[in-house]
Amino acid sequence: MFDDSEVVARHAAAALTNIGATGTGAMSARRKSSLRRLNAARDLIHARYFEELHLTQLAAAANMSLFHFSRAFRAAFGKSPLQEIVELRVNLAEHLLLGTRIEIRAIARAVGFDSRSTLFRHFVRLRNESPLAMRHRQRREQAEQAQMMRLCLRAGSPGALAADSVVASPGKHHEPGTFRLHPPHPENRIAHPHRRIA
Repeated sequence: MFDDSEVVARHAAAALTNIGATGTGAMSARRKSSLRRLNAARDLIHARYFEELHLTQLAAAANMSLFHFSRAFRAAFGKSPLQEIVELRVNLAEHLLLGTRIEIRAIARAVGFDSRSTLFRHFVRLRNESPLAMRHRQRREQAEQAQMMRLCLRAGSPGALAADSVVASPGKHHEPGTFRLHPPHPENRIAHPHRRIA
């Protein structure tokens, strides 16, 4: 059972979407009251979205009927309460995927989904790639960065690409701002004090 609650709590704080201030200057008193109650329900979502939440709990927090709450929430925030919960859970899942080594099945449970497949379905819909693909891509990029740093250190120029060891050149299949790594020319290699370069 997943019990790393401190890790989840830390990433949950980082993943939370900022709640923007809503202008209420020209609103009627009834409208202001309705928005305050809807924000109370939204605050509950943001505080407990990784737990099991029911519409009845949210409607009660807003002091509205279930039917009126669902319609009013969508009108105020442009999404349903369920969409709000799912987006927050996917945000937290992404933070845990990229910031920890917790297995994906445990992440699914930690963010509030009932199964790994449910996490995959919502994640692919909102991120256009699976959780596994995102984690593999991040590890591949980290490995490439580590390899680049090793090349820099071998060339005796930490923190920058040395001209005599790595040549940056645009390629027709490369995106702007990227480069290809070329092996150093034999004449430019740094000679070891006890080794003769052929």
